[in-house]
Amino acid sequence: MDIASLTWSNTGNHHKAWTESSSTLGSVTTLHTIGDLDANKNYNVSVDSTLGQDITGANGTICNSGICKSNSQGKISFNYSGGYSTHTFDIVEGDNTAPTTTADIDTGLFNSTQNITLTCSDGSGVGCDETYYTINGNDPTTSSTPYSGSINISSTTTLKFFSTDLNGNAETFQTKTYTIDITSPNTTIDTTPNANTNSTSANFTFHASEAATFQCKLDTGSFSSCTTPKNYTSLAEGAHTFYV
Repeated sequence: MDIASLTWSNTGNHHKAWTESSSTLGSVTTLHTIGDLDANKNYNVSVDSTLGQDITGANGTICNSGICKSNSQGKISFNYSGGYSTHTFDIVEGDNTAPTTTADIDTGLFNSTQNITLTCSDGSGVGCDETYYTINGNDPTTSSTPYSGSINISSTTTLKFFSTDLNGNAETFQTKTYTIDITSPNTTIDTTPNANTNSTSANFTFHASEAATFQCKLDTGSFSSCTTPKNYTSLAEGAHTFYV
């Protein structure tokens, strides 16, 4: 395409449009460099209302199916291989918003194995592409494990993850920590009243094998939160049984 005339219809940094006319017969590759765009943004490049028609990236510009990313100077370069006639070009800023990823189970302390489901959402954007994650403490990259199903967490684990969309937008990675403790503590009663006593009060001390909270009850009563020492008063005559 040998450009004989060019008429601009829009010159903003978010949207540029123009019409080109050529008098050369046959298909000729023509290099276009468009500036005054926002830097490092995705733009949809259409020719005659068709996204990516006869467009290929040039001079370092990456174009995929008509979606071209501007460089740090706010420029896009592409080759157009169309032919004779008049053509309308349209460059519109596209989806530059990263998707968001959610985990169905938040950070916490658990007494059983957890299965974590990650869900990517891109709102009104071009759509999610991949979700990547790590469970070894390293920050995730696009070389990390792609998410393909629920992640089994059977021991204390730090999960890091992020998603990309079809335009290559990537969110900042997120971190969730799952503390798994499936071992019950052992509780030891340290001191008790004498087995036979004429006192109407009873005092008990106890401890656990690890950091823990306690539930106590006497005889057929209900368990309730308690701390050591635990003291009971005004006890009726007879045998009593303490549980912790």
